[in-house]
Amino acid sequence: MTPNSMYERDLFFELKRLTIANVRAVLEWAHKHAMKTAIDYLDCSKSFSRQSSDMAFHEVLELIDKKSAPYFRIILRKNFNWFGILSTDAHVEDVIEIGIRGITVGEKEIFIFSYLKKELFDDLEKQFKLSLIK
Repeated sequence: MTPNSMYERDLFFELKRLTIANVRAVLEWAHKHAMKTAIDYLDCSKSFSRQSSDMAFHEVLELIDKKSAPYFRIILRKNFNWFGILSTDAHVEDVIEIGIRGITVGEKEIFIFSYLKKELFDDLEKQFKLSLIK
């Protein structure tokens, strides 16, 4: 790794056809292939930090609606440090992060994030039509 490669920008993608069904399909695919999927919530009436949720993945998937779908993103994270998320050791590599926020249950905002090996990006792109956000 060269010093300049440490400053590569993350690449953000969105679905060319943003529908609730497409968002759910990508999240399902990501969950199936993920090294880790995290389901968190934020309840600002109690805390300003996200907490781990005990909601099941498929339960949250069914709550995605037209208000939350626009918050869906696919990010190719450059030089992502796994520490604290995927590992207790420092480890840097490119990964795919697929997630959504904006799912509301009462006062809580629910988040789903899946982390995948970057080698799966070509499969992801073949299966789902993506466009780079510039």
